Amino acid sequence: MSLFSHFKRDSLPSDAPLATSVSEQAQTDPGTAKRLMEELYKRNAELAVRNKTMALLRRLDEISLKTLEEEDMAKEMTSAVAEEFGYDLTALSMVDAATDRLRWLSISTATPWIADTIKQIDLKGSKVPIGENQELMKKIG
Repeated sequence: MSLFSHFKRDSLPSDAPLATSVSEQAQTDPGTAKRLMEELYKRNAELAVRNKTMALLRRLDEISLKTLEEEDMAKEMTSAVAEEFGYDLTALSMVDAATDRLRWLSISTATPWIADTIKQIDLKGSKVPIGENQELMKKIG
C-alpha cells in the first residue's frame, strides 16, 4: 500500500499530479499533514536502520572474504559489530562438537577501559562445557 493511498484523488482532475492533491488536502486538513509527516518520519527511521544493517553485513562479508584464519576473522567481525552499533561488548564463539564445549574466538568492545580488561583474558584457554545444558544445546543445534 502506498504512503499516499489513503488520500482521495477522485475529487481532483485526472491530470492533477499526486503531490498537488496531497498538498491541497494537507492544507485543508491539518491532521492530514501531521499524519503524513509522522508516516514519512517512521519510514525514514526504518530505512536508516535497514541501511545501517546492510552496511554492516557488507563489511562482515568483506572481512570473511579477505581473512583466512578464524581467530583473525572473529576479532575483525566482533570489532566491526562493536564499532558500528556502539556495543559495550561483543563476542563470538563456536561449539566444539567433539568436546561439547563452547570455545571463545573473540571478544571486542568500543569502550577503552573494557578493551584493557579484555586484553588480559586468555580466550584460547577458556572453554565452557555445554553438554549438560540441554536448553543451550537446543538453541545451538
